[in-house]
Amino acid sequence: MRSLRGDLMKWLLGALGFGSLVLVMVAYVVTLGEMNEVLDENLKEVAEAVAQYHASAQVSAKPTPTKSGEKSDDDGDLVSLVWQRDGTPIFSSNPRFALRFTDVPGPGRFEVAGEEWRTYTVVLSDTVVQAAQRTTARHQMAVESASKLFIPLVALILLLAGLIVVALRRGMRPWNEATGQIARRSAISLEPIASENMPREMQPLVGAFNELMQRLSNAFSMQRRFVADAAHELRRLG
Repeated sequence: MRSLRGDLMKWLLGALGFGSLVLVMVAYVVTLGEMNEVLDENLKEVAEAVAQYHASAQVSAKPTPTKSGEKSDDDGDLVSLVWQRDGTPIFSSNPRFALRFTDVPGPGRFEVAGEEWRTYTVVLSDTVVQAAQRTTARHQMAVESASKLFIPLVALILLLAGLIVVALRRGMRPWNEATGQIARRSAISLEPIASENMPREMQPLVGAFNELMQRLSNAFSMQRRFVADAAHELRRLG
């Protein structure tokens, strides 16, 4: 047997769960967009700082690169590179990643081994400096940021579920009262249900029931009159 309270609970909790998922997805998209803006600006600052450092001749023309088996501090999430204008590599903060040479200044994107990188390039008179970061790193950071909403949302859903249960119990009280009044009615007790304190949503149902009680009362009255008249005629004829 279906339960109105159960149906309402399923729909309300389903709506809350769906809304929470949408909120997490929106938080992820918004966080990723803001993160891209901030980190793109960070790439620009890194590239310009490396370019300024190189141009000021505070580093040698060919600094010692990181060994191919060595892991850099940023683990490849942020890489800075320096090339000569003809594309000859001079320096890489993490030579494990063979990034594409480009002499087009400004922001850019390209793929290396199936991974997308976002870059910022600074072109000097004799060198090209580039700062690059994997896009997956940004997605991971956005996921971590959005996932922090998960536990508060679960707690909120549980809290709202408890409030919904209490609200449904209070909201179903008029139905229980009406059910009790109907159960007390009989063929000799056809009084209408008091509808003054009933919720507006229950007024049509209570009104229909009271009309039924009135029709039954009229029918019983007619039946009693008919029986009385018939008995009177029988006595008269006898």
